[in-house]
Amino acid sequence: MRPWDTYEEMDEELVKRFNETVKPNDKLYILGDVAINRRALPTLARLHCKDMVLIKGNHDIFRLNEYTPYFRDIRAYHVQQNVLLSHIPIHPCEMSRWRGQLHGHLHSNVVMNGDVPDTRYVNVCVERHDFRPVLLNDMIALVKELNNS
Repeated sequence: MRPWDTYEEMDEELVKRFNETVKPNDKLYILGDVAINRRALPTLARLHCKDMVLIKGNHDIFRLNEYTPYFRDIRAYHVQQNVLLSHIPIHPCEMSRWRGQLHGHLHSNVVMNGDVPDTRYVNVCVERHDFRPVLLNDMIALVKELNNS
């Protein structure tokens, strides 16, 4: 799933790609699973974006005070322009409340509706985007375009 031999090599490349993509004054939402291992948390200090919000994922299991040095805010979800940002895709019967959803959790997979991708969901995992963050406005525009809204 990831093209690196070690976690250290992966972390170095992810930090490099992050800092190439995100500007210091950008606002960043990380949609969960920021660090599987507690030892990796200090790596977040190397990211040059200082306005980061963590939307907690199922692997974000450490004490809250271990995340607060790196994040301005920590949430379960966020709503932007009626698009839901969360870690895990919500159940399709709940989607009527939202224009669409940006989510993580699925790595390179997508939410399906029968045999085709469900366009209400956009997977923003790094595995789907050259292991880089994506611009929120671009993803919201994509949700609107895919759903004619």
